[in-house]
Amino acid sequence: MNFDSNYVMVLTTSANEGRRQALAAKARAMADLPAGFSYGEGIPITKAAINAAEQLILLASQLDLDADVFPNLDGGCAVAFYNDSEKIEVTVSPEGDRAALTFERGIGFQYEDVITPMENVGFVEIRNQALKLRRFDNAIWKLSASSI
Repeated sequence: MNFDSNYVMVLTTSANEGRRQALAAKARAMADLPAGFSYGEGIPITKAAINAAEQLILLASQLDLDADVFPNLDGGCAVAFYNDSEKIEVTVSPEGDRAALTFERGIGFQYEDVITPMENVGFVEIRNQALKLRRFDNAIWKLSASSI
């Protein structure tokens, strides 16, 4: 998985453009984190990891999923996609060329894996799992009437 490029053109007409821009700015700001930003540990997030995160943020925006980005201590970062109580977390390596993916249902410590956690996933697999997350619609199971 390599998202690194000297040139990036992003065109979108999404209603989520403001959220996408704010989240991308948050990801870029993580490059300025001081060494030891987390209780004396951690290094700034690398440009390669930020570029990969921005592609994942764009994916979340296109799929109308809530998202957030977090720094990892090794110079990589994590991007999380949310839909109700389901969450996908993609951990991007500092080099931006590797990612791990978890897909969970539940909140806090009360969660279950929707799929077995995956290592070394590419963008296509991340997109496929994000599409599955997008299709979750828990409201259909909250009908007040019985169906026979």
